[in-house]
Amino acid sequence: MIYNCLPFLYKLPLNYPASVLYFLAFICKEKMGASGALKSLLLTGAAGYLSLINYLDWTGALKNALDTAMKYPSARE
Repeated sequence: MIYNCLPFLYKLPLNYPASVLYFLAFICKEKMGASGALKSLLLTGAAGYLSLINYLDWTGALKNALDTAMKYPSARE
């Protein structure tokens, strides 16, 4: 269950948002089935963007998340 992941949430490095988003993407992919796959894509796209820059740009991260998801035709439906 997802509750097995809860103890790890308290240990996430909140000062590194990309790491947090990558971890949440992993949880979505592993525990949420088909809907988790899309959420995982979005979170991975946002994390990838945040890991490349030196400041916190949520607008850019969300745009990159959508761009990443739109690469897959099944995500457009």
